[in-house]
Amino acid sequence: MTWAPFQGSRTAGWAIALLFVAPAVAVAQVQQAYYQPRGASTHRAQFANFLRGGSDVWMDAHGDPVVVPASYCGEACGPMGCYGGGGCYGGCGPMGPGGGCACCAPGNGPYPYGPPPGNTMAQPPGGWSGEYSPYMQPCEEECGRGHWLGDCCLLGGGGLFRPVDQCGPHFFDFSAEAVYWKKDRAADPRVIFATIGVTNVSEGFDPALALTTDNLDLDYEPGMRLTARHDLGALSFLEIAYSGLYEWGAVSQIEGDANIFTGFSDFGINPPNGAGLDATEQANLARVELRHELHNAEISVRRYWIGFNPRVTGTLLAGFRYTRLTDELSLRTIGNAGNAFIPYRTENDLVGFQGGGDVWVTVRQGCRIGAMGKAGIYNNRMESTDNVYASTRADVLFEQVKGDRVAFIGEGGVSVVCDLLPSWSFRAGYDVLFINTVALAANNFDFDNEIFLGGTRTPVLREESSALYHGANIGFEHVW
Repeated sequence: MTWAPFQGSRTAGWAIALLFVAPAVAVAQVQQAYYQPRGASTHRAQFANFLRGGSDVWMDAHGDPVVVPASYCGEACGPMGCYGGGGCYGGCGPMGPGGGCACCAPGNGPYPYGPPPGNTMAQPPGGWSGEYSPYMQPCEEECGRGHWLGDCCLLGGGGLFRPVDQCGPHFFDFSAEAVYWKKDRAADPRVIFATIGVTNVSEGFDPALALTTDNLDLDYEPGMRLTARHDLGALSFLEIAYSGLYEWGAVSQIEGDANIFTGFSDFGINPPNGAGLDATEQANLARVELRHELHNAEISVRRYWIGFNPRVTGTLLAGFRYTRLTDELSLRTIGNAGNAFIPYRTENDLVGFQGGGDVWVTVRQGCRIGAMGKAGIYNNRMESTDNVYASTRADVLFEQVKGDRVAFIGEGGVSVVCDLLPSWSFRAGYDVLFINTVALAANNFDFDNEIFLGGTRTPVLREESSALYHGANIGFEHVW
């Protein structure tokens, strides 16, 4: 009995139904009108304009600007949409127009296969770059579908490898790398320590009968590099890096029958046959040992930049750098009349500012290649110390000399980074480091023989040498 009034009154029932259905229909009509591109049916456009108050800006039911989904292309593509699964985009695809879909046909505007119906955006001279190129076909013909990253396909012309992926700047929070570097030479220039037989080295000599820094092969040695970054703002960050634990070592020697002469006698020429220099001349053995270390610490501010194409990004760098280079070398001689042991040690502490940057090109989604370079002018605080232990001396001679010079450091390298997991990436590369105006132990070795003849000598600091390092690196990057 309770429901009888409703059962007997169709008018009331329809009224209640309309109360719920009408708003839904109105909202559907509004949304359909708002998403209707310009050039659509007149009544829908008029209805949308009426609800928008005559505005030409697309708005949703809440009065906010509409963000049109990328999968929407209008009615010309059918209910699935141009970019929807199974729609006509699958017919044309990245291989070119097809399937008879109007919105996928080439045309003006910032769309790979032409604009949606009614789009009025004009194409700039030369066409749209990157993934928005509306003339994908001509570029594809230029590259050739068989090319891999070839020509314009790499940097955004179109074709099979047009940049449809998201290509943001290269970013990480922390990286750890194993570095395998080689020091190019033990001395700059070469130093001759001893020869077998009396030799005028200015006229040439047999390398097999001589002991020089060329015999000290500083092969590849392992080290490490750690880098941490902290955001300072939307486009800049602080970077702190350390690399080091490189320890190079080498040993070389020559043996004879009391016929080895060193630089203290000008290799047996002055004094003739090394007369009076029993500790070092007419020796049976001459041996050189070298140990070298390099450490580096940097703190820099980097700022991102974006190139002419989203694939090309990079950073600019300005910061502070500290590099420490130590060199230890010793000469030992053993003879019938005496022996000597002379170790040298040089230290270089370079402090200063540097600038530089890097550039990265996204090859494919999650994989990029890059190159970096940085350089700076530094103050090099140098120190050279040596001791002379000789059987012909009653005491041990100690010498020390210090100095400051302006030095230069330049560093460059190439790398490849590939994503393994959302937070982890693999990286590998090759680096080159050049340091100019440094003091090396071999080049500071003093062959003034007054220390064996009862006289004195003034130590001299020789700092016009250079050091070159190069090698590979491999490691991981992490983002949290």
